Amino acid sequence: MTLAHILGYPRIGADRELKKATEAYWNNAIDQAALEAVLPVYAQVLLCHRHG
Repeated sequence: MTLAHILGYPRIGADRELKKATEAYWNNAIDQAALEAVLPVYAQVLLCHRHG
């Protein structure tokens, strides 16, 4: 039985930037450094949304 859930998580960016970066990394279109450059931005957005 589900007691609670949060719609929209994990956040992937307004234009799905995190999803696109992850898929580009999986397809070897970008390297790990490029993927890691995207992550801090969305980690901060996620924390702001979770902690209000």
